[in-house]
Amino acid sequence: MTIHAPLQGTRACLLISAACIAAACGTRTPQCADAQVVARVEQLAAASIEEGLVRVDPEVKLEPVLSRIDIAVASALSTAYDKAIDKWTCSAQLRVGLPAQIAAMHAHPAFKAAAIPKLEVHFQGNDLVTPITYTVYRSQDEKQLIVNAEGLDVPARYVRGAYRVGAFTADLNTAPDLRAGLTLYSAQGKHLLIRPTDDGRLQFHASYDNPMCRPWTQNITAERDNTLIYRNEAAGCAATFSLLGELLLVAHEGCSLMVQSCLPDGVYRKR
Repeated sequence: MTIHAPLQGTRACLLISAACIAAACGTRTPQCADAQVVARVEQLAAASIEEGLVRVDPEVKLEPVLSRIDIAVASALSTAYDKAIDKWTCSAQLRVGLPAQIAAMHAHPAFKAAAIPKLEVHFQGNDLVTPITYTVYRSQDEKQLIVNAEGLDVPARYVRGAYRVGAFTADLNTAPDLRAGLTLYSAQGKHLLIRPTDDGRLQFHASYDNPMCRPWTQNITAERDNTLIYRNEAAGCAATFSLLGELLLVAHEGCSLMVQSCLPDGVYRKR
């Protein structure tokens, strides 16, 4: 028995060591594509969008906006691993799914200028796709998982800009009957009135809060589905009015004789 006692003690120590190793393994940092890590990055992306919305409208109702957005991390890969601190560096795609009409607005020059100036975006279908990087590691006590991400500002800025011009709160499906009477649209610092003329055509009247800009009245020269066109070949000036439900996106072409600030460009909302 005196011979076996040390052996039993040694075996107990080995079992304890194995248990400690197993416990240590349980606290190791999960890798980049781990469901827990991906969920944390998606939460950070949602928080970034929320922050942008509150910044533009402190009284915004977040749920009606966020319920129309799908956030997903795809193609997560590890790009580096720091063994000393058990830290992963990762790359992935952030895919933010938007309503079809709001996604389609990204290509319109009026929306680009008014809502997302100098912001480069890439869409695949209705998904805004942007590359992101993130790191994941544990706190020193190994209890808290810490995830930091970069690149989340692109979708946040897009959603914020779309909200600012009314894309999330306006009816984008039902365009008004422009021949039923006077239809007033407003944008920041400018207003647009569209009215039928006696001969059945449409006319627009642009006015500005800036007293340096003279009001501008012209007849629409062509209509194509939900697009109205004004074109003056002699003056080298044209404007396109794109109807999107209650929104009207206006962009000019040429018009070099007009002061930039007095052009009718912008995203207008029906009043």
